[in-house]
Amino acid sequence: MAKTGDTTEALTLLKTIRVGLDQHSPDFWYLKGIIELYSGESGRAKKFFTEGLRLDPDHKKCKLALYNAKKCEQLKE
Repeated sequence: MAKTGDTTEALTLLKTIRVGLDQHSPDFWYLKGIIELYSGESGRAKKFFTEGLRLDPDHKKCKLALYNAKKCEQLKE
């Protein structure tokens, strides 16, 4: 959903399925970050990806997404 531009609906959906996703799971933070990244909020996305990496320093999706978020920040400058 976030990829199609419907980030509000994606965030609402994430909140409803949050019961199955533990906030101590890097996947939860990855999904939150992706929604923010597709909303154009790369700064907020970086915080969420960083939190995911704090929980699991080897989380490949968070690593890649954090790299992409940083690139987005550079393009804004």
